[in-house]
Amino acid sequence: MTISILPILLLSVVFSSVAHGANYYNQPASGTVKSIVVNSPFPSSRNIIVEIKDSSGTLTLCGGSADSGYINKSDNPDTFNALLSVLLSAKVTQNTVSVLTADGSEGCRIDRVELK
Repeated sequence: MTISILPILLLSVVFSSVAHGANYYNQPASGTVKSIVVNSPFPSSRNIIVEIKDSSGTLTLCGGSADSGYINKSDNPDTFNALLSVLLSAKVTQNTVSVLTADGSEGCRIDRVELK
């Protein structure tokens, strides 16, 4: 029985990039969307800036180092519109979201949004 090396190579590349990728924080931060700011690319490459609040007020992201997180279209070209849509929906309905954050080039980057 012959096993092709290509699938094994592809899996090793995928898992090594995940293992050495972004420094994610252990737990997603959960709360409601406090504010959404949309920037043009000129003043900031942070296209969308989001604040999440919990019952006590503004929720800190990135392990407590930031009051807001950002989403860049260039970082998430395939999911940018979906991320923005989920955040806008959550803001309007005041439903809880969970966000997964990581240290980014301009502060606290939001890489995942889950609408609860």
